[in-house]
Amino acid sequence: MGKSEWKFYWQDVANVGLGLWIFVSAAAFLRHAVANAAPWHLITGALPPGSAAMWTMAIVGAAIALFALFAVLAFSAWQEWINLALGLWLFVCPWVLDLDAPEILRWNSVVTGELVAVLAAWVLVQEHTKSRT
Repeated sequence: MGKSEWKFYWQDVANVGLGLWIFVSAAAFLRHAVANAAPWHLITGALPPGSAAMWTMAIVGAAIALFALFAVLAFSAWQEWINLALGLWLFVCPWVLDLDAPEILRWNSVVTGELVAVLAAWVLVQEHTKSRT
């Protein structure tokens, strides 16, 4: 039996941080939106404006952090492909879902999604280059 090689990429650690950032920032905005919701939102159970965007970002952010952490602990290329897709989703979701969210939350999604996708793609390119040499 051969020794398995432990692979470590700093980009995965960065993606853990970016995933946690998007999760925490979305959760903070959601908490603020619920706390400042109009009384009829609370009575009718309707979600305050922008809460769908915040839930989407919180769920995707948690997934990014989780898959990046998996990649840090036991690397496999499929984790990078998933984070690439999740990053691209964060990048386009403000337009695809036509989310009614504060402007800063939209830009947060776009910039963070772009960074996650670029970092995941970078690791995939590095892996591909290593496998060819």
